[in-house]
Amino acid sequence: MSNGQFSLDDDDFWDNPTKNKGQLMKGLMKAKRSGVVLDAPRHVPTPDRKTLPVAGIHVRTLRENYQIDQEKHLLAVAVDTDDNTVRVGVALGTGKTPGARPVPPQEDPGEGFVGNMFVCDLARQLSVPVEGRHAVTMMVREYVSNTCTFEVGASKHAFEDDEVRRYVEARRGGQQPSGVRRVWPPLPEISGAITRALQGGPDPFPNYKQRDDSPPVPDDVGVNFTIDRVTEAIPGRRCLLRGAFRLPVTVHERVGFDPETGRLLDVGCPGATAVVGIHLVATGTNLTGPFVFPLRVPSFDALEPTGDTTATGFFNIDLFELDAMPKRAGTYFFTAFSRGVTRGPVYVGLAPALKVSDE
Repeated sequence: MSNGQFSLDDDDFWDNPTKNKGQLMKGLMKAKRSGVVLDAPRHVPTPDRKTLPVAGIHVRTLRENYQIDQEKHLLAVAVDTDDNTVRVGVALGTGKTPGARPVPPQEDPGEGFVGNMFVCDLARQLSVPVEGRHAVTMMVREYVSNTCTFEVGASKHAFEDDEVRRYVEARRGGQQPSGVRRVWPPLPEISGAITRALQGGPDPFPNYKQRDDSPPVPDDVGVNFTIDRVTEAIPGRRCLLRGAFRLPVTVHERVGFDPETGRLLDVGCPGATAVVGIHLVATGTNLTGPFVFPLRVPSFDALEPTGDTTATGFFNIDLFELDAMPKRAGTYFFTAFSRGVTRGPVYVGLAPALKVSDE
């Protein structure tokens, strides 16, 4: 994680988040590189603080300044690192009708750079609860920021009972999920599909097997994925996502055993020992979105019976079969999130349907 980018103390994020703005802006503008840089407090003391401030600086070229509406295009992604749920939304949206955008000059403005600093309250913008542990990343078009984490808890100046702290940590680690999380998107209900696959025929999509064109499993914790770089959004075409992962597995993602039969519970994929959440978030050039794909992918690894561990697996999905997938021509940028892991963006171009002349 990369807290500390702006050399601020935790209290500064509420009291004076822009105190180093001049120095920060000077350094980033001198680098002449478009992007978004974030910083956030490492610890949010309760009940003293009721907001979750994240400070950021957005640098872009003069050309991009006319292309990007920051209030519309800057997206925030907050992942609860305990249960791996995600919240996505505009980082700076006010809910008011936006003002008129500047009219682009007739001549190309060139490659000069502009930038601005902002502060976003995740509790207000994304309804992130002021509790637990969170990882936050922002994305604007093809640019993905660094990821910062913060933990909400009692003030560091308050009396701490070590026994209570150990009790809470034990409860958090042993907390049982409210229900079995099933694989999504689900395996297709096609008669004889498994037989055809065993006979060497093409696997239907989605499937959760390693294929010849699968990316490698990361050596360290992470997600690798590719998507067809360019395709046409027309009936009969596919937009294939191929992925591999090595990710932490907690009690929330382990597949339990049926107490009556002693067999693994049914999660929609026989033999799965864990179902891991990978949140795919996309934005685009013509359609901002965000487009969110809450993937739940299986692992078939033999896991240690207790404690946190990592699991590996593969996923192959036709994105055109998912309702969230946009069909409008344009370029889209996909980023994967899972707890504190961020991977992307991966570019996908949807070309307009080609008209072939009969002449």
